[in-house]
Amino acid sequence: AEDDAAATRGVISAFGWAPRKNLQGVVKQLLATRSAFGRQVGIGACAVHRVNPGPPLVQALSSHHAGEKARAAKAAGELGLADLREPLEQSLGDEDPEVRFWSTWSACLLGSAAARPGLEGFANTEGPRQRQALELLMRLLPADAGKTWLRTHFAGQENLRFALIGAGLHGDPFYLEPLIKQFSREEVARVAGEAFEMITGLNLFQRSFEILDPVEITAPVEAEDLEGLDEEALDALDEDDDNEEEALEEDIGLVRPDPAKVQPWFMEHRADFPSGERFLCGHPISLDHCEQVLRDGRQRQRRAAALEVALAKPGTALFEVRAPGLRQATALRSS
Repeated sequence: AEDDAAATRGVISAFGWAPRKNLQGVVKQLLATRSAFGRQVGIGACAVHRVNPGPPLVQALSSHHAGEKARAAKAAGELGLADLREPLEQSLGDEDPEVRFWSTWSACLLGSAAARPGLEGFANTEGPRQRQALELLMRLLPADAGKTWLRTHFAGQENLRFALIGAGLHGDPFYLEPLIKQFSREEVARVAGEAFEMITGLNLFQRSFEILDPVEITAPVEAEDLEGLDEEALDALDEDDDNEEEALEEDIGLVRPDPAKVQPWFMEHRADFPSGERFLCGHPISLDHCEQVLRDGRQRQRRAAALEVALAKPGTALFEVRAPGLRQATALRSS
């Protein structure tokens, strides 16, 4: 895993799914090892269980190993460690993009004004962390400032996708009618629908408000069909598959809304969604409502609610929406 970032995330996730009692001694050894990668995994294991590693985390924030430093920076935000805001701010200009992003993200989550410009930069730049930056930024900016930011930075058709995502994250019902207008555009209909759901709480699938795509039946590829293809041609086939999967990854599982079905519903309920206030899943954003979304929302909605709760309660850990369900349910019952 040390040489593969995706495998590293998998290893840390495996620690997250293991019962905490099974990790006693194991994680302690990782935190004390001379291996920077071992310490990275140990800090990650603590973070996903929302346990403060203590001094090893503080020391890792000044590590020369980018992986260890980035995971420590992320953990500081996840654990709500506001006393580490200053060392995070010292890494806002780090040469490693992962260290720079997680230092910026955590510092902003912990209330740093100095980190806000960096977060805006990540949110406005195409890259692997753009969506995560936008998710947090839209919850930090005041309502009018969020509208202005989206209008300024995501103008033009080339930025339409992220403008729609940002509208859902911002939560102002002002965007509902513009979102419905995008339902007829196949290339962005699904993200527009998700943004509409994020604001209204409407479940397009449960209400059968979606357009069902026709099922495409293709013949299976037989081994003899690949005979005679050279290695370069086979690599090209693999590359095409990879590109298609990457394009679908963000939208997979989202439904394509039917504007003819959604429009009447909106006309009936539009009075419930006055413009000028931020909504999440059908209600104005409040601590009580966010905790309810954590109980019954879908995963991206729950992630939004977790961020709202962390921002409303400084110094508290970010609720881990990826933990095993039983562990989450127990934590919610005790909250």
